[in-house]
Amino acid sequence: MPAHDAESEVFALARAGDPQAMAPLVEILRHHPKRATRAAAAHLLEKIGDRHAIPALEAALNDTSDGGFFEQETPVSELAEEALLAIYGHVGVRDDDVLRLVRMLEQGGEGRQYVRSLLIKLDAPMEQILIAQFPALNVLGRAAVLTVLGQRRSLLALDLLLTSLADPDPLIRDAGVEALGALGDARAFEAVLSRLSDPTYGVRRSAQFALRQVSDERHAPMLERILASGQFNGFERHDLELALRAARERKAPEA
Repeated sequence: MPAHDAESEVFALARAGDPQAMAPLVEILRHHPKRATRAAAAHLLEKIGDRHAIPALEAALNDTSDGGFFEQETPVSELAEEALLAIYGHVGVRDDDVLRLVRMLEQGGEGRQYVRSLLIKLDAPMEQILIAQFPALNVLGRAAVLTVLGQRRSLLALDLLLTSLADPDPLIRDAGVEALGALGDARAFEAVLSRLSDPTYGVRRSAQFALRQVSDERHAPMLERILASGQFNGFERHDLELALRAARERKAPEA
């Protein structure tokens, strides 16, 4: 049977939800030379919903090409992420799944963004695992874990995020500041404020943005004094003015 006909037969089985299509779909996803065909396989694996497809789909998170300027289409990685979300939603997320994804965060390349996005979106208690694994990861992995914890808005991570602001690596400090902003807990105000004098420009800018999320009415006087000092000008001053506006508008939590 010609290859095209064989693929069509596999795709027809998959659309019907036939589990016999799972193995050939995985083979197509792993090895087919055409991106569009790999993308179709990723999408159809979501329909079958078999846990055995997870390793191939996780590997496909690194298949990030969209075909270039003249052929921009949804990359395989995006469809693989959608399929994984659906399959994990159906079969559940195990601790070893989280551990495997965390290790993938240590890898370079564009695929990391899809792994990070997947961990943010998964509906599963994983915060304790992420926190426990954090010290053993490389810089890329630790920065990504901070981002995930912030976006998941887990108060369990508050202490780790605060501690990250004293890390010697600016990538970690930057990720920690951004994560605290995403977490949005006013208890982080002073720690974020301290990064306005960070030696790395990018961290200082992240702190200016994050102050909008961690300020409330109690912090308005401090922000007013900083602005009155004349230390900041231009767009930096503008961002601090936005933080002051946010502080004035946000009530302090009731005791």
